[in-house]
Amino acid sequence: MTRHPRLWPIGHGVAWLLAAVALAAMAGRWIPALDLLNSIAPISFAAAAATLAYALWRRRPGMAVPALIAVALGAIPILHEATRPIPAAAAGEDGVTIVTHNVRFDNAHPRATAAILEAAAPDVIVLQETDRRGWAAQFSRARYPYRSACRAAGCSLLILSRWPIVASRYRIRDATTGKQVGPRLVWATIAPPGRRRFDVATVHLDWPGPAQQRQREELARSIGNLDLGRLVLTGDFNLTPWSWAMRRSDTDLAPLTRVTRATWSYPARIGSGIALPMPLLPIDQVFAGPAWSVAGVDRLERTGSDHYPVRVRLVARTR
Repeated sequence: MTRHPRLWPIGHGVAWLLAAVALAAMAGRWIPALDLLNSIAPISFAAAAATLAYALWRRRPGMAVPALIAVALGAIPILHEATRPIPAAAAGEDGVTIVTHNVRFDNAHPRATAAILEAAAPDVIVLQETDRRGWAAQFSRARYPYRSACRAAGCSLLILSRWPIVASRYRIRDATTGKQVGPRLVWATIAPPGRRRFDVATVHLDWPGPAQQRQREELARSIGNLDLGRLVLTGDFNLTPWSWAMRRSDTDLAPLTRVTRATWSYPARIGSGIALPMPLLPIDQVFAGPAWSVAGVDRLERTGSDHYPVRVRLVARTR
């Protein structure tokens, strides 16, 4: 019990630091800068749990109390994400498989990346950061003959489909004024033969900060100009599901439901070189309208990007 007495102040300091981090993360609900701490919620929670277990084992209540505070507060966003309702697929009239991927603007292996995405056999492929490498040309025209059209400067978004794209636009136009509204976004109306049409949209938000907050607010306001019932909204949101900002977007984008539940997707590597053993942040998200239920969500293998691709399988509800 008295072994290494000089280390106990350090242990107590670590426990109180973890408690302070957890309290600050909760304050992120009102202070956006502190919300960044929620990006690493599982890591800080694991550290707090390990500290608590050690304090209990060594019978150090002064160390256990702040560690318990950190564990309790850290569990809140994790449990919220784990218990968030997502409609599971049952009987449906038809289904669609969509892959979303931030391919990274300086991807050194575009053809290999395209081959990995095609091997997943999606019906629709949605890409971000496509302003270099001629991404449309990397994919088979036989498999994906239909592509969104976007020539606007800084567009950097692409939708490919094996079914006809009957309409494609850059950004959303207000139904009343006809003016472009919302953040940079590409959307397409897809018409599978013999089936109902649906819309797919993709967006790439900035890193957390004032600019991203404006983009999220504009997205929530402008998305209502599309058919939300059969809409699938994908993209690199640069937000983890434990952040207050993501939880606000979940509410603001209703009736869309975020169907990605802590789907770890970033980083796959550092730059174009060093591969990491596992991603640390689930920042690539997919939202689906109330006409869809979820048959599956998974992460594909590593490509030449610093993001992993995310695949979702949706089924249209019969009612």
